[in-house]
Amino acid sequence: MTYTFRQHTNWIRTFVKGYRVRLSLYFVLELIGIALSLLFVYWSKVAIDRATADFEKEIAPILLLIVLAAVGGVVLRAASSWIDENTRLRMSVELQNTLTKEQMSSSWASIKKRHTGDLMLRLQEDSKEVIQMIGSSAISFAITIIKLLASLFFLWSMDPVLAAMILFITPLFLFSKIYFKKMRILNQEAKAADSAVANIVQENLRFRMIIQALGLFGYRASKLQQEQSRLLQLKMRQINFSLISNTIVRVTMSAGYLIAFIWGVYRLHHQEISFGTMTAFLQLVGRIQNPILSAAAFFPSFVRFRVSLDRILELFNEKK
Repeated sequence: MTYTFRQHTNWIRTFVKGYRVRLSLYFVLELIGIALSLLFVYWSKVAIDRATADFEKEIAPILLLIVLAAVGGVVLRAASSWIDENTRLRMSVELQNTLTKEQMSSSWASIKKRHTGDLMLRLQEDSKEVIQMIGSSAISFAITIIKLLASLFFLWSMDPVLAAMILFITPLFLFSKIYFKKMRILNQEAKAADSAVANIVQENLRFRMIIQALGLFGYRASKLQQEQSRLLQLKMRQINFSLISNTIVRVTMSAGYLIAFIWGVYRLHHQEISFGTMTAFLQLVGRIQNPILSAAAFFPSFVRFRVSLDRILELFNEKK
């Protein structure tokens, strides 16, 4: 069964009610980290300009600020990572306990409806993907977009033409409805095939004595092989689709760096910018490209999350 985005959002809002403080703190620490990274770029530009052109001004205070920004960023990343890991661990335990209790108290009709192999896959793999998205990936994506916009704004304030060129080659196909629909279908088919393989494996292990006694070993082995071949084909389709998408993204990223480098050298040659500005160009392009790469990795995860949450909600709603 496929649930709407609103149904997903309502369930998430209810589930994270006890974790809002932790998630908010994680978000704030990541925001401060973005600010420190941009200050690092700005102070690096100032330090290089003073070292190469403005010799009258002191360079030591700027170098101290650069060190403080770098150290502060490391400390903040360590703190936010600890909060992230701790929160996701607590969420995972709560979700698995809740799902287990739901299944233990299910009606006889519900129990007969689900194979235990399928249930274990939903309890372990699907719940893991749901918690990963709620506790970390969704917030990281929001941080990524903020980092991307902040870096673009900073670059735009220095050189609007370069910022426009970088933005123009951004792989916008990642936001298309066709891309999401294709990813979702592939993941739904792969999840169903995963459950089928898990069911057969569990049956083969649980009833192995009976299978041997009845001489059904060859039949059961052949059945498992057929399902595994089907699962392999679906996984390969996923891999191929993701590989093509990621290749397009990486080609555009390389093109963006080359554009920034060539444009910076051109303006530096005509004495329109300083060495510090050239360095800032290259640093900012990297800070723009990394969020785009993160976004490219986020969308397949988001599709898998929605498919997994559909499967989790099915377990919650079977009693209704």
